[in-house]
Amino acid sequence: MTPDDRLDPFDRFAVQRPRGADFHCRDLSVRIRPCPVVVASGGVPDWSFTPVPAKPHGPARRSRGMYPVRHPMPRGRVLVLTGGKVSSRQSSRPWHLSRVRTAALAMSLRRRLGPERPIHHVHYRFRGWNSPELDALNDADRVLRELTAHDDGRPTYLVGHSMGARVAAHLAAIHDIAGIVALAPWWPDHDTDFISAGCRVLVMHGTADRWTDPESARRQVVRAQHRGLDATWTAVPDAGHFMLHRPFDWHRRTAEFIADTDDRRYV
Repeated sequence: MTPDDRLDPFDRFAVQRPRGADFHCRDLSVRIRPCPVVVASGGVPDWSFTPVPAKPHGPARRSRGMYPVRHPMPRGRVLVLTGGKVSSRQSSRPWHLSRVRTAALAMSLRRRLGPERPIHHVHYRFRGWNSPELDALNDADRVLRELTAHDDGRPTYLVGHSMGARVAAHLAAIHDIAGIVALAPWWPDHDTDFISAGCRVLVMHGTADRWTDPESARRQVVRAQHRGLDATWTAVPDAGHFMLHRPFDWHRRTAEFIADTDDRRYV
């Protein structure tokens, strides 16, 4: 008597291979196929699962009614950091040109990067860096801590113009930052030394900048490269400090850098 002869008609039907019974695991090189094995006591079929190599050409076939379970990694958050003055206790207002410039940048990044990457435009209480109190740094640090209080696994990217780039470099010393875009950075004192080795850096500087020193920024990028940072310095020909010359080039390159750095996490 064969094992099938010991089963009633219902059990005999159950051990037959159903249509579309391929199951797929996360490794697309392996297909899981149910193989019925009859247990001696009671004749109850035991559905074991045996890995079977997938066909060498093309992806594994999706079975009828089966859909792959996806757990996408969350896209990064972006903090846009406004420029300012070396020292000023004047309250920061939305109509100040430093805020207007970075507000336009934040709007452009929202459009270019899409809704899956939240953009946060940081507003300082005062207009100045204000050493030794470091008001701008403390304000940005408080915003970032609030955003990461309930960590959802998002990486953080910082985009800073002028003084905002200095805020970004110092934030990288106390937070896990995935990437920094420094636009015409005010880095007077080896500020790139604060950036950890795991952070990618893009520096864009206009060759006609008279407010901050593009050559000093370039030397600091080289210094960071010698420490092992993935850092790049890009000259913007004939551009000044305020990103008024071909502003959308600044916006486009910033968005491309963030998207590329974010996509590398999936490789």
